[in-house]
Amino acid sequence: MQPSLGTLKRLLAVAGFSLRCELAPASVADPPTRPPRLDDSRRAMLAADLALTPTERVLAAERTAREVPMRRCASLFVTFDRFEDYFAWKHRETIGVS
Repeated sequence: MQPSLGTLKRLLAVAGFSLRCELAPASVADPPTRPPRLDDSRRAMLAADLALTPTERVLAAERTAREVPMRRCASLFVTFDRFEDYFAWKHRETIGVS
């Protein structure tokens, strides 16, 4: 589901931005780019990951999370499924409620 223009404007306003759009003809000289292809090492890594059971993948991810040093800013990374969830979180953060 795509956000409405109004939702996008509100989200940008909360972040301190405004929306400005400009239409321009597409340049014929700029061909569309293709996504990068997987190299052999990445393909081998994916094959090894897919050979694990889902439980083994979770355990490996947990082991990696324990072994990789924690970054200070990592605790600030927050994701939301919906814009409404973000607005509710931002409101609670603004008024100081956890």
